[in-house]
Amino acid sequence: MRRFFERDGVVRGCVSFDGKRLPRVREVADPAWVGVHRTGARVTAYVGRDVDEELGGLVGGGGFVLLVGDSAAGKSRAAFEAVRGQRPGDELLVPRTRADVAAAAEYAMRRRGCVLWLDDLERFVGGADGLNAAQVAGLVGRGAAVLVCATLRVEERGRLLDVGRGGDESNRGGAREVGHILRLATTVHLNRRFSPGELTRAESTAARDPRVGEALAHADWCGVAEYLAAGPQLLAKWHDGWAPGAQPRGAALVAAAVDARRAGFLRPATRELLVRLHELYLEAAGGTRLRPEPLEEAFTWAEEVLHATAALLHVDHAGSYVVFDYLVDNAQRQSTADDHVPAGTLRVLLDYSDPVDTFAIIDLAIDRGWYDLADTASGVLNRLTAALPGEHPDALAAAHYRARIAMWQGDYQLACDTYRDVLGKRTAVLGDSHHSTLATRHDYAWTLSACGSHAAAEHEFTAVVELRTSVLGGEHRLTLSARHNLAWVIFQAGDPPRAKALYEEVLALRTKTLGYDHEATLTTRHDLARVAARLGDHGTAEAEITAVLTGRLSYLSPDHPYVLTVRHDLAALALAGGRLADAEKQFAAVLDDRTRVLGSTHTHVATTRLELARVTAMRGNIAAAQVLYRSALDAIRRAFGADNPTTLAATAELAALPESPESR
Repeated sequence: MRRFFERDGVVRGCVSFDGKRLPRVREVADPAWVGVHRTGARVTAYVGRDVDEELGGLVGGGGFVLLVGDSAAGKSRAAFEAVRGQRPGDELLVPRTRADVAAAAEYAMRRRGCVLWLDDLERFVGGADGLNAAQVAGLVGRGAAVLVCATLRVEERGRLLDVGRGGDESNRGGAREVGHILRLATTVHLNRRFSPGELTRAESTAARDPRVGEALAHADWCGVAEYLAAGPQLLAKWHDGWAPGAQPRGAALVAAAVDARRAGFLRPATRELLVRLHELYLEAAGGTRLRPEPLEEAFTWAEEVLHATAALLHVDHAGSYVVFDYLVDNAQRQSTADDHVPAGTLRVLLDYSDPVDTFAIIDLAIDRGWYDLADTASGVLNRLTAALPGEHPDALAAAHYRARIAMWQGDYQLACDTYRDVLGKRTAVLGDSHHSTLATRHDYAWTLSACGSHAAAEHEFTAVVELRTSVLGGEHRLTLSARHNLAWVIFQAGDPPRAKALYEEVLALRTKTLGYDHEATLTTRHDLARVAARLGDHGTAEAEITAVLTGRLSYLSPDHPYVLTVRHDLAALALAGGRLADAEKQFAAVLDDRTRVLGSTHTHVATTRLELARVTAMRGNIAAAQVLYRSALDAIRRAFGADNPTTLAATAELAALPESPESR
């Protein structure tokens, strides 16, 4: 009886014909049932792809097969044709949502001849209820008995694996689990544009399906599958809709749905959410000057199916809205340093978010340097996880995120205490080698160093490096992140030569694996320049930090905290070179910008204020220097404590200043 109810629950959570049983692959006559785009009333005849033989062999052997490519490249169709050809008698499990995937995976673990179909993998990973690496590893271990077949868009893969703009492991926490899942997959890449061989096959297919012939006529400027899915046509429709008097409200609804997806809000958007969000986009584009149409007309326009193929927005089984992913990919490809999901959009999304959505919003907020917004999101996360046991994965993740936000806001002691608590619980629940445990231990080590406990931080980072090297390998990005930060601790502890040697090793490996201008590589180059400055090579340091500033401005806005840090270091080099007037001017500008971006009490603001106090005193303005020292010390004591070396040094410097005429 128990097994019957388990199966019944799995059927309810998966797509089925009659709601009573799981179908066999051979029973699926229409590939649209598993997510393939229709062209007209039915899907087009299949055009054989160059990967078919390889894909068929992998699918027949079971395990985890992942097809990666652009939106509308034909991923779902190629994958399904391989499954239909190799595993026609297998049960087919197509989970409806992330909440349904765990039960489907558990069911597949007990069956032989089973396909777990995960079209758009990003919809099924993340959070305590999403598919995790342990489940995937168990399914892979069953060999040919079970196939996990998934698709993933190139742009979405990049978003999921983004470790943060500075390459720091403390960013993009959710990417760690996804990274482990993706490493279990055998990945096949599918190109959007047809190869010469595929075009030849398409010409033969066109004789029995004229729609393929029509697509071939446009193959010189877009992919065949892309055209059949109406991707370029719908993109043009959306852009044209913004014209005054056209369909600007409808275009704003689509823009809201696109940015919700870009923000990591992967669930279909409710009508209420789109109605709230679209007003932000409509107003930003011109508001009433665009002569927007009524709301119902806007929704009708956005839901209109083009060429009986696809729509800008389509309504799912629950009445929510799914945006055509081709539009999302295009927006992600076209985005620049100043073109990102607005903070106002993220604030609205928080009212509709589950924990996984909130994790993604916090990641984005920290990436952009919007620490107040991240703090607000953390409050939402606390409410969402308040009823969970303290050892629940989402509760521990929420606590880890609280520590991250405290760290970025400069409250290092709070961050350190919170990380220590999470580390103990994750070690007890997951073990000391689990990637989540190591992530917390990594960030705990960083905050130990920030609090002045350099020896303890070095011990922790050394352990993380050893464990990650044994689990992931010495060149993995997470291993290199730990090695980079180990070098930072050694540098902070007062051993620049040893730090320099380790940084140079990390730079060589990051350049090899990521490239010389990658965000993470730039971070290592920046710190190596700091070491050069400490060792007295100011010319090399200034030239390299100037190059780092140019590199960071290519992917970050001028107001981003990482950019302001580079500017602070350039001002420090002007001071070290004796260019006092230049240094004072630069520090004053950075102080204004850091105060505006981070708030007057942030630790980074206090650090710049302290440096400005030093150069102001050196230029003889003692009264102004005293004011700057005192205000800097208040923030530094709160962040580091009274006994921290930075606090003690600043206190001594203030005491050593001569009495100013104004204070007599």
